[in-house]
Amino acid sequence: MKWYLDFGHGGKDPGAIGPTNLKESDVALKNRNDNKKKILKMHLKKVITTREDDKYYSLDYRTKKANNETVTTL
Repeated sequence: MKWYLDFGHGGKDPGAIGPTNLKESDVALKNRNDNKKKILKMHLKKVITTREDDKYYSLDYRTKKANNETVTTL
C-alpha cells in the first residue's frame, strides 16, 4: 500500500501564525515527520510526501504528484 501525505503551506505560505510566531507550516512539517514514521512502522510499502522541508508547492503540483503516484490520499 502507498500513502501520500500532503502537508500544505511552506516557503512563502506560512499559513496561520500564532501569538508566539509559531507558523502553521512548521507544525505541519513536524506532523509529517511523526506521521510518516508511524505509517512506516506499520510496515506499509511506501509513503510519499508533498514536501520534506520548508518549501512552497502549488496546489496544482501537489495534486499532480498525488495522481501520478496512484496512491491512497490522506
